Amino acid sequence: MKTQLFILLLFFSVSALCQKAQLKVKVTDFQNNVLSGEQIMFLEQTTQASYSGISDLEGMFVVELPAGKYDIKVKSVGEAVDFSTIEIPKLQLGQSYQTAEMQVQIEEAQSFTLDNLHFETGKWTITSSSYAELDELVRYLSLKKNISIEIGGHTDSDGDEASNQQLSQKRADAVKAYLVKKGIAAGRISAVGYGELKPVASNATAEGKALNRRTEVKIIQ
Repeated sequence: MKTQLFILLLFFSVSALCQKAQLKVKVTDFQNNVLSGEQIMFLEQTTQASYSGISDLEGMFVVELPAGKYDIKVKSVGEAVDFSTIEIPKLQLGQSYQTAEMQVQIEEAQSFTLDNLHFETGKWTITSSSYAELDELVRYLSLKKNISIEIGGHTDSDGDEASNQQLSQKRADAVKAYLVKKGIAAGRISAVGYGELKPVASNATAEGKALNRRTEVKIIQ
């Protein structure tokens, strides 16, 4: 994910004392089109305190941060992507924070792999350890109401091609069923089984086979 950060205003003014800096954040793509439903996290490096916001229809949200140094992360599904850092300076006597503005530019991912989604061996039963990541996908789709997705199931080359295609289709169907059960409209989701036809690594090694056994999400605008 390509990202860029702009800090547009400084933090200090002399007025009534306020212990947190108010940060107005605007999220756009690299053509300055506003992006709604983007989750931005601020993680304080020392205390690990976390603050976050979700951009509205105008690409905006407001977050209040106490003094500290923060890692800024962009959250979608799976691990949050490191974006940048920002430091909120400590106040001196007689100082207070002034509202600051920040612009976050993001190149939205068009596809991603559900790395923490697993099935029982040779089956399409989703393991309970996968629910957390699938629930993140539910939240992502709930925030991004204007997109549809394709769930693509993929296997390694073990077994015959027809069986692999059938297994991958049933696994994609199982993911779709989970999302629909959680409230995502079925019309927003297509499920496609690709079997062993689209490997991303060599099937000659165990490591390669593990990479090929995957479920991908493709964004359809």
